[in-house]
Amino acid sequence: MPANYPDPLLELNILTTLLAAPNDNANLPDFRCSTGGCTWPPVATLGYCLQCTDMNSQIELECKNRNITDTPGPNNKTQTRISQMCSAQLPGGLSRLDIISTDNTFENIMNITTSYNFNEGSLAINSLRLLPPYNLTGGTNRRPINKTILGATSCTFTLCVLSLQASVRGGTYTETILDTYTTKSLYPDTNSWYLKQLQPPWGPERGIHPAQNLTFGLSPAVQTDILNDHHPFASLLGTVDTSDGHTGFTFCEPPSLYSSSCVESSLIRNIFNANYTPSTCGSPNADTFACSMNAVARALTKTMRNAGIAANGTNVGSEEFLVRGTAFGAATFIRVQWYWVGLPVVVWLLGVVTWVAVAWQTRRLGLPMWRDDSLPLLFLYRERGGGGDIRGEAGEVEDKEARVLGADGHSSWAYEQVAQGISVRLQSRLGLSEGGDSGVMRLVATKG
Repeated sequence: MPANYPDPLLELNILTTLLAAPNDNANLPDFRCSTGGCTWPPVATLGYCLQCTDMNSQIELECKNRNITDTPGPNNKTQTRISQMCSAQLPGGLSRLDIISTDNTFENIMNITTSYNFNEGSLAINSLRLLPPYNLTGGTNRRPINKTILGATSCTFTLCVLSLQASVRGGTYTETILDTYTTKSLYPDTNSWYLKQLQPPWGPERGIHPAQNLTFGLSPAVQTDILNDHHPFASLLGTVDTSDGHTGFTFCEPPSLYSSSCVESSLIRNIFNANYTPSTCGSPNADTFACSMNAVARALTKTMRNAGIAANGTNVGSEEFLVRGTAFGAATFIRVQWYWVGLPVVVWLLGVVTWVAVAWQTRRLGLPMWRDDSLPLLFLYRERGGGGDIRGEAGEVEDKEARVLGADGHSSWAYEQVAQGISVRLQSRLGLSEGGDSGVMRLVATKG
């Protein structure tokens, strides 16, 4: 059995990213935001940076042509055609496709290999593949073989430090890369890229406090995995070949000392089948291999960023594993536009001024207040005739009182209706000839 088993969590992150293509939301780090609106200060984290190069111009293609005579058809005529049997490789044999044919039932479709650049402290994953569409009918007469149907890409992984600023708005997480540091290592003479220790010259605006004196690199345990088992990049290596008489594909890990037969690889399957298009994922050529490697680099970075939470949980209470931010709650604010309040305020003030003016005028002229006015009593107590005698019979008075009280309450129109049937005159109680006070007058009912 192969020794280079990938870490389960890392493999899950890679597979999730490839299966979700072209959606990048699968690469979001773990975060907690209880209100749906949060911000975090800049933070520096170790990650993997990727640079992919188009290698199509370096493809070495070698073909042998031979004439094939087909079996006579219904017209009993034989036909002669050219059959191609080719092989392709990148310089130095980095990646090879040994069998490319227009007739053979077995073909090499893709080969993924690795190489190292010790001077730059980086690792490259190389791919050479036949580009789609593929003829999987098992028949012959497939497309002619030339360099235009081949794609070659080399993607270089290197350790880097990323300065990020994250926020959540409306429950949606976004982050911005403020800066990337990859230039110098504290151990420039090392022959192993994974031993790089990085110390970016950043300040708090990039997520590093000068007093912390931080360095970024892989732990000794991870370095041992890479040294002994080439973990995790050996899991990305393998081949894609035709099977079942050129009607399907097999996705295999590289041959090993433990097995020379095909060992199925789910990572190779998903790298090959990831739903990317070169125009939308920023591929340097017509191959989507660069898109898949970008997804792998993001998954590797996510796994490292979440390592503290995976090992210690979220209740550590230490800034060593968690970056604490600010959560914003929802609040209601009322904005008053005072010019819209002007009209009702003016109307109210005019009403107050009018009331004050009427009250002042009433007092100035000595007019009776409505509550002191005796006019309403006139409808209940009226006299008939003159001479100061009270005229009228009891039945008459009761009838008039019932007429007033039977009106609709004490509404103004009821009083007006009753008043229309009453006639009164002013009469002095004591005339001047009798020595009375001419200033004392009284209303005497003459009608109704």
